[in-house]
Amino acid sequence: MTSPISSYIMYVKVGPKKDPQGYYVAVTTRDVFERYVRDRFAPPNIVIEEVGGEVFIKSKSRSVLKKLIKFLASKGVTVIGSI
Repeated sequence: MTSPISSYIMYVKVGPKKDPQGYYVAVTTRDVFERYVRDRFAPPNIVIEEVGGEVFIKSKSRSVLKKLIKFLASKGVTVIGSI
């Protein structure tokens, strides 16, 4: 379960390494996903997994995820980590 404070903070967490299936992963809140990502970044370039209050955004392409991160940063979303 996510903490109540995390639902008010707009953030995206990223890491430089791939997961075991070969995807680069970004984790964000459902609010950020609904507001900025859902209509602009769509499959087949990304895989979306919603778990609780967080959304995992996965891509085999590092450049696709970098574009997403840059876009979110330009909208004022706090980026935690780097890719």
